[in-house]
Amino acid sequence: MQTCNLSKHDEITLLHYYQYTTLVRALLYLGRPREALSLAERMAVLLQEEGGIGQQIEVFILQALCCHCLN
Repeated sequence: MQTCNLSKHDEITLLHYYQYTTLVRALLYLGRPREALSLAERMAVLLQEEGGIGQQIEVFILQALCCHCLN
């Protein structure tokens, strides 16, 4: 996470979609599901406007994993 120069606070763009989905997964792995969910929710908003259905499904699955980790 430290070497990718991405932050959960950055403006999300489709150009870095794969890096941000990896960041969500890394946050989950590190036991930080609230932060991961916040990022995934921001990604979902962007993808509703600009993304493809496959990307939307992937982010919805990540959101579900985040919610599962919070319970």
